Amino acid sequence: MAMEVLGIDVGGTGIKAAVVDADLGQLLSTRLRVPTPQPATPLDVTVILADMVRHFNWSGPVGCGFPGVVRDGEIRTAANIDDEWIGVNAQDALREATGLACTVVIGSSLFVKGMLVPNTEFGQIEIEGRVAESWAAEIVRQKKRLSWKKWGRRLDRYLAAISLYTQPDLIILGGGGSRKFEKLKPYLTVKTDVVPASLQNEAGIVGAALAALQAN
Repeated sequence: MAMEVLGIDVGGTGIKAAVVDADLGQLLSTRLRVPTPQPATPLDVTVILADMVRHFNWSGPVGCGFPGVVRDGEIRTAANIDDEWIGVNAQDALREATGLACTVVIGSSLFVKGMLVPNTEFGQIEIEGRVAESWAAEIVRQKKRLSWKKWGRRLDRYLAAISLYTQPDLIILGGGGSRKFEKLKPYLTVKTDVVPASLQNEAGIVGAALAALQAN
């Protein structure tokens, strides 16, 4: 019997959710997406997450990918969401709002020999005195209406910094970068191999579900 988990991916531009077969890493339901509220305060985001649980008539475990460093459920940094989240225990807040067991994990990640290194926040890397997240994120492209060329070049500089600091064998792009990878690819010159996530925009949902499975 499949281990089913409700996976939720909180991003700067959208919040996505679906029921996931956590054993196979596959969506079992149609994906639900709603715009991320602006500002993305704890109250507003929590209300949306609770509504998503009700939308799926869900009563099982919940996994939530979150754009910030998470330690024991507590949000330590807030990337593309409101600073009010810092210091909030998101797992407790979601459990109170939904009455369900919730596992909250960070959205960015580093893997060494297949093992996740927890609590990395690559969005906070500085590029020429600017926080990368505030300069090269998908939400910035949308707000500033950047061309794919201009955004691609920004992303290329960001990936070059990541490559310099971590010397990875492979960089995998999720989110909007994976869905529109062919538009970005011509502008990526970083020497490290860069590929889109095979699950594209569903990667965050499935990853959150798998984290919940491992936590339980």
